[in-house]
Amino acid sequence: VELASTGRLYIIDMHGRMIASSSGIHQVIGYTDDGRPVDSQGHAADGRSMQQGTAPDGDHRNRQPEQFTWNTTGDPVIEQSASFLSDYTGNFQKLVSTEKALVVQDTNANYVYSALAFRSGGPSRAIEWVIINAQPISWYKERVQAAVEAGLEENQEELSKAVIHTATLTGVFVVLGISCMACAARAVTRPLVKIEQDMRAVRNFEHDFLNQIGENTSRYGRGNIRVREVADICDSFVYMAIGLQSFSRYMDPHLVQTLVRQRNRAVLGMAKAEVTVFFSDIAGFTTMAESLDPEVLMDMLGTYLEDMSDIVMKHGGVVGEFVGDEIMAWWNAPPLQFKEGEHTVAALTAALEQQEQLASLRRRWCARGLPAMTARMGIVRGQVLAGNLGSKQRMKYGLVGDNVNLASRLEGLCKMYGVGCLVDDAVYNAAGVAEAFALRPVDLVAVKGRSGATEIFELVARRPEGWPLAAASKQDLAEAAFCADFAAAQALYRRGDFAAAGAALEAFLALWPGDRPATLLRGRCEELAKMPKDELEAWTPLVQMTEK
Repeated sequence: VELASTGRLYIIDMHGRMIASSSGIHQVIGYTDDGRPVDSQGHAADGRSMQQGTAPDGDHRNRQPEQFTWNTTGDPVIEQSASFLSDYTGNFQKLVSTEKALVVQDTNANYVYSALAFRSGGPSRAIEWVIINAQPISWYKERVQAAVEAGLEENQEELSKAVIHTATLTGVFVVLGISCMACAARAVTRPLVKIEQDMRAVRNFEHDFLNQIGENTSRYGRGNIRVREVADICDSFVYMAIGLQSFSRYMDPHLVQTLVRQRNRAVLGMAKAEVTVFFSDIAGFTTMAESLDPEVLMDMLGTYLEDMSDIVMKHGGVVGEFVGDEIMAWWNAPPLQFKEGEHTVAALTAALEQQEQLASLRRRWCARGLPAMTARMGIVRGQVLAGNLGSKQRMKYGLVGDNVNLASRLEGLCKMYGVGCLVDDAVYNAAGVAEAFALRPVDLVAVKGRSGATEIFELVARRPEGWPLAAASKQDLAEAAFCADFAAAQALYRRGDFAAAGAALEAFLALWPGDRPATLLRGRCEELAKMPKDELEAWTPLVQMTEK
């Protein structure tokens, strides 16, 4: 066995007596000289020569030699290793009786100790020995280094080939791995990136995008998505978008979009808001419903409501609700991007465009032999309460206030005055309205349920851009004269000059025969002109309405 110069290989029995040692017999048996072992030839353990057959202390050489124990050999390596292993196992008897090979490191002495118990013989002659190998750590390191260096020298060429082969294979696997990872990443990220972009649209409740989802449920192509979890995410997102798209059918999508962007929880409560309120309904709808087949009626009504509500939303309005053939809409609640007066201009623009679209529908329906459909409209500008009303479990966004009722009353007055759209004086005086629209004063009224006077105007037409400096067509000039001539007759009437007002109205009706407001006003002038002056002292141009 190859050992280090400071290493020891020795055997001890169950009583701790030395059986054999790699350093020689003198560590196993001999005389003792103050604990220093001497072999039978008289050589001390430290190498000093003794007289043969003479004990180191001068005793007779026939004195019987003694068998050393591990702690009387005087060898520090043997004593340290045996002591360390005994302490490690608990005691010496446990060391001898250990069943498995034991290898431990003594960091203080920088040695590695290994021990193996050996048993043989019967009960009466049992041999129980422990073979202990104590070697310095440095010796193991030198052996390992020498073996490595020898192996490297012998297999340098094979190692180089192996390195090249391994590097080549590694490179191939790295390239393949990167390619596979890129493909996998692309398969996962492409639909996720698309969903992320679409989620932004859903977050902002973009109505056009929700319609696209509803029309194309296979938007992400589930069959082309290899990762099942990603495909499930795509399907869930599509179902959510379809649900929101369906939800937008029950509420104005622009209103929902605005509320979503505010990122506030829906709670009951209302706040003051400056709005433009719009009401419209179909003239003679009840009679029409009685005379038409229900399917034909629903087709006409559905087309009408869809086209009218699209125009409202096109101009930034909110379609609040449908009540049969009636449409309630408003502008500037929740507050949008409108500047002062702009929401009123937008409402009037939408009203005129609705009348134009209805005229187109009417021509088409009349060509099919269906009855002519006309609409009456009322528009009011003013302060209302806007917000969520209802219960905690079910609520809706809406408007409440006197101006909401007034808009409904003006829509009803259209029937009396025979006009398509009536507005109040707040609308007439709103910024930008007089420059953009032709309106004529129709009357001064106190609607039912309201004591205050309201001057009402008919929305006649939209003026050309840049009016009155811009070049105008004959129709524009005729509309301007229509409004101005009637306003002049109204002014005479309100001053109490009934004869002059009547003459002006006669001239007006000669140009525009059958005009209902002019006919009504002329009738009033004729009646008032016949009344005694004392009865006219209490007269006022205010007309008190007794019906809605």
